[in-house]
Amino acid sequence: MQNPQCASCRFFRGLRECDAFGDKTIPDDIWKNKHDHREPFEGDGGVTYSANPDMEFTVDSMVGDRDEPVSPEAN
Repeated sequence: MQNPQCASCRFFRGLRECDAFGDKTIPDDIWKNKHDHREPFEGDGGVTYSANPDMEFTVDSMVGDRDEPVSPEAN
């Protein structure tokens, strides 16, 4: 299952990998939407979420205001 936050990011490479974390996997807190990666996260090298222009739905379009956290499994 892909995480919407990561799947709509221009830095996402697939298989839980992205430019922000190099050879390491995307940390659980980001992958499970416990951390909104529009904000810095330890080890991301300053690379944070940036909407992929080829994606119809992005975190910004789903969540909106940065004051609202990306919703963790809210069910």
